[in-house]
This record gives sequence, C-alpha cells and structure tokens, in this order.
Amino acid sequence: MAKYIYPAVFDPKIDGSKGYTITFPDLPGCISEGTDIQNALYMARDVLEGFMYILEERWFYYPCSF
Repeated sequence: MAKYIYPAVFDPKIDGSKGYTITFPDLPGCISEGTDIQNALYMARDVLEGFMYILEERWFYYPCSF
C-alpha cells in the first residue's frame, strides 16, 4: 500500500473560544475542528481517513501531496 503525506494546519480559534480548526491545504474541503490539541489530532485523522475513502470510492484517485 502506498503512503501519502498531507500536511495539516491547526489554527487556534480566534473568537476567544477554546479549540482548533484543522485544514489540509492540499485537500480543499477537508476541514474539521477539535476542542483541544489531542481532540484536534484525533479529528484530523478521522476527517482525513473519511475524505480519502470518499475520493477512492467515487473518483479512484488521490490528489498529489507535496
């Protein structure tokens, strides 16, 4: 099985609430949130797995990772 690397960006919430917004620059639309850093790491993995599954099932390809 091939391995792909997609960097994740963890941005602290700017409205004063606790938590992080997670985005993947190479995967538009692959976004999640976490209440703290550990939850954000879990949510990042979860959203990435689901996103890649849908790409594979519907379009049969993975975007290039840089």
